[in-house]
Amino acid sequence: NQDWTYTGMIENTQNFDNEAEDSTTKFQRAYLNGKLGGLAVQAGRYNLNLMDGNIYDTRFDGVQVKYGKDVKLTAGFGKATPSTAARISSADEAIYVQADAKLGVINASAVYFDVKDIDEEKGLNDEIWAVRAGLPVAKDLKLDAVYLKADPSEDIEGEDDGYVVALNYKGAKASKPGSWGLVAKYYDQGNATYLDHTMNGYADDMQGFKGWGLFANYALAKNI
Repeated sequence: NQDWTYTGMIENTQNFDNEAEDSTTKFQRAYLNGKLGGLAVQAGRYNLNLMDGNIYDTRFDGVQVKYGKDVKLTAGFGKATPSTAARISSADEAIYVQADAKLGVINASAVYFDVKDIDEEKGLNDEIWAVRAGLPVAKDLKLDAVYLKADPSEDIEGEDDGYVVALNYKGAKASKPGSWGLVAKYYDQGNATYLDHTMNGYADDMQGFKGWGLFANYALAKNI
């Protein structure tokens, strides 16, 4: 007896100008979760977040499997479906593989993302590799560092590597009202190192970007 669950999400976007209102409604998520033997399976249109969104953070049409406990392996195949704010206009076949492990006090991750036909006109392909290490530096304070390297199929404007460094203090938990956290990040990412960055907007329009960010999170109530 295998238990499967279905999740769906509809998004409605309202755009107002001086003359009229433009409204669109579309499916953003529609996927199944279940077990096949020792594999955790997800299939449909789900949200894909690679390397804390520094590579990709939006919907993905495909199938994903996860396996392992101490060393967790994740692999997926399908079609990248970028948001309207993404720096890429289209994407077809895509595969990704991620490994997560705890090595002593270090939390380590590695990701490989391969996307075909990123741009309909040029037929550009891009391969992105990324590694991350996180370790505690003091009580409730953790340092994370990510290095990214891309191998596009042809020359593009901008750099093909980059890094992100973050300091995390505490952190809000949805199950614990009143919990909170602070995050400070510095980004230096070349254009080829991300396809749909978690920071929508200028990051997706420029030929790479540098800068810093400060973030705070707070649990107002349970699950809020």
